[in-house]
Amino acid sequence: PPTPPAKATYAMPAVMPRTVRSAIARGPATPSRGMAQPAYAVAGTPEHFLEARGIDAPTAARERVEIRQVPQGILPAALLAAILPVGIAGLLSWLKPPRKSAPLAPLPPVSMSYGDHWGMAAMQTATPTWSMAATTGLKEITIGEVALKISVEATGAEAFAGPTLVYMVTQEDAKALPLPDAQKEEFEGKDGQVATAYDLEGFNASRVLLVGLGEKEKMTARTFRVAATTVVKELKARKMTAAGVAVPDVELDDGLSAAGLVAQHAILSDYFYDYGIMDDDRCLHVQDLTLLTSTPAATVDEYVTLATSTCITRDLLNTRADIATTDWMADKALELCAKFPSIETRVVDMEEIKAKGMNLIRAVGGGAAHEPKIVYMHYKGDPDSDKTMGVVGKGLVFDCGGLNLKPTGSIENMHMDKGGACSVLGLMHALAATGVRANVVGVVALAENAIGKDACKPHEILKSYKGLTVQNMNTDAEGRLVLADAMTYLQKEYTIDTMFTVATLTGAILVSLGHYAAGMFTDDDSTAAALTAASIPADERVWRMPTYSEFSDQLKGTMCDVHSMGNNRFAGSCTAAAFLAKFAEEGVSYTHLDIAGVAGDLMGADDRPWAVKGATGWGPNILYHYIKNERAA
Repeated sequence: PPTPPAKATYAMPAVMPRTVRSAIARGPATPSRGMAQPAYAVAGTPEHFLEARGIDAPTAARERVEIRQVPQGILPAALLAAILPVGIAGLLSWLKPPRKSAPLAPLPPVSMSYGDHWGMAAMQTATPTWSMAATTGLKEITIGEVALKISVEATGAEAFAGPTLVYMVTQEDAKALPLPDAQKEEFEGKDGQVATAYDLEGFNASRVLLVGLGEKEKMTARTFRVAATTVVKELKARKMTAAGVAVPDVELDDGLSAAGLVAQHAILSDYFYDYGIMDDDRCLHVQDLTLLTSTPAATVDEYVTLATSTCITRDLLNTRADIATTDWMADKALELCAKFPSIETRVVDMEEIKAKGMNLIRAVGGGAAHEPKIVYMHYKGDPDSDKTMGVVGKGLVFDCGGLNLKPTGSIENMHMDKGGACSVLGLMHALAATGVRANVVGVVALAENAIGKDACKPHEILKSYKGLTVQNMNTDAEGRLVLADAMTYLQKEYTIDTMFTVATLTGAILVSLGHYAAGMFTDDDSTAAALTAASIPADERVWRMPTYSEFSDQLKGTMCDVHSMGNNRFAGSCTAAAFLAKFAEEGVSYTHLDIAGVAGDLMGADDRPWAVKGATGWGPNILYHYIKNERAA
């Protein structure tokens, strides 16, 4: 601990007995008993304090005055050291010569406020400089670290030499298996059926885990997604960490690979955010799967990369706000991009935010201990092309609602209000790792919506970086403000023709679509069609929402250019999208994705068994398929 100060600080309370009050007044008339008085303090010993205030020992003893020490740095808060009636014995003990003992270390600076119970103004000291991350006791977080490793062998199921084989079979193929008659009745290869056979004739593996796929003609991509999840679940139940997996060679719609889907969804279903779990049984991962298929390894690798990108998104989004501050998120973005020479980065910090007049994001982050930041990541996958697309993600590392405070039941999971930014980071990994020939600027707009002395107040009028004046109708509608300034900077500093925003923006979208699709807002029919097409192989659904001019009309300001919200509580997701559309420049095709309903873990387990507890990782897949199909050379 630091060396304590040579002199301690002592203070008297604002309310004190009449006699003592009279003894220290020495000037202005003393108010009537019980009224608040200014606090008095002096550096030195208790005797110095009494002497400076003109209080002799008999008076102090009669009034039973006690003097308490106030730690350095909190002196203006006179209430923290009070003269209270505690008895003559207590006073005399204070007046004795100090003992020769090790002095207490001063308290670290803390952030605190007190109400007006004592008739005194609120007080505040320095903001803490330590991080809660240092005291969580959690193991170090490695973003995007995938425990399950996938390899590919062009080997038939019968020839696999490992101890455990997982054999995916259709109902037609199940009839030819050399199973005992009793087991044939139990396992017919129906979708979801599972059975274990030992020393099966014709197979080298001593243990064969049979997983049914159903009728061959009815198999879809979902069949293999669910089957992969079943494989991982069954292996974990048996505490097996490795196996060979025989995947049938079938043609699926949309050009999807059955083996690729198995690899991707085995990784997704094996995932869990285990940094707070110390139970070994719960931390069990499947570590190695060897896919037995004729599918080229390069094809499977693409699916593995997409699964890793989803896990990056999940890891970032699951990380709580005491660790995932704006600085931490910016650092993780730079660490990710540093692995790929094809990505150039730029960080806009608070100094530049202020200098450029990005007052919307500055206002949102004004009350927080950690300042807002914006990270721009320029992926140059096709240097020969002059076409560039921008994707902006909302990164509210925690959203308490600001002065329009969220209630209990709504505030607890607000570390997940950075879902859009996490999706963008997952996307950048997917693009760079696979080398897609396209140019994309990914943007993560980072801020914390907190209550503090500089917190934005409802109905403040702010000038945006674009120049539009905005009246902040509700501090809990902060995401659109953060995105607006980031969008303007993107369009000023980069030449783009298409722009997306991705955000956990409104609760209203859940009223419309629940947890089963993201809301898509665009006036570009071709983009809407392309995104809808991309959602099928990605298995990340979107639904096109209306963009009527009436939504924009609701935002017309009275004392400013635009209000941040509509004039009633209806169609909240539509008016939010209309607000953002005002910050898309002419000639730029703009699309907004509201992912508030699909980013979290509320999607039914029966519907998506691979969407494990916590963040779903929604976003990188659909954007990757869109860019690969529509933007790549």
